[in-house]
Amino acid sequence: MARYLLRHALAAIPGSGNAPLLRELDDLENAISLLDHRRYDAETRLARARDNGSAETGAARRAIDDLVGEHRSYAGRALALRDAVLQRLDGALTAAG
Repeated sequence: MARYLLRHALAAIPGSGNAPLLRELDDLENAISLLDHRRYDAETRLARARDNGSAETGAARRAIDDLVGEHRSYAGRALALRDAVLQRLDGALTAAG
């Protein structure tokens, strides 16, 4: 939901400085979407390994842990993007008087 709010806020800001932020938002959305698919695949591998009593459970668990770490890095990028959008909003409000 936050991505919709950021996109809406950027659309409301006049001027041409929004393009880099919109590109970052698009990149972040795509990266998180792909990550979600990769995590689903990893969790499916883990479930199958557990069902089969396979030794692959450890590797699957580590893969999920790595993906969780990657997700945290995207969360950091999202916070930085939010801050940049808020700065643009503040600038627009200040310019408007």
